[in-house]
Amino acid sequence: YFKVIFIFCVMTIASFLMSLQYIILLLTKIWTFLTMLFKKKIRTVIQHQAITYVMCPLSPSSQYRLSKLDWKT
Repeated sequence: YFKVIFIFCVMTIASFLMSLQYIILLLTKIWTFLTMLFKKKIRTVIQHQAITYVMCPLSPSSQYRLSKLDWKT
């Protein structure tokens, strides 16, 4: 009688551990998918950010050289 109960308990624990393994596997796949979406979203945001440059005055020689160039239109 006790042997049957022991075998039943072992089988129950084994099935619980297998279901726990599948749950963890499913959660890791969901986590991987969500992080992939998040990385993709961040990549598009970074790609479309405006670039700002610090305006510094040109030297007189640079101003002269730029004034002599033809403008491309």
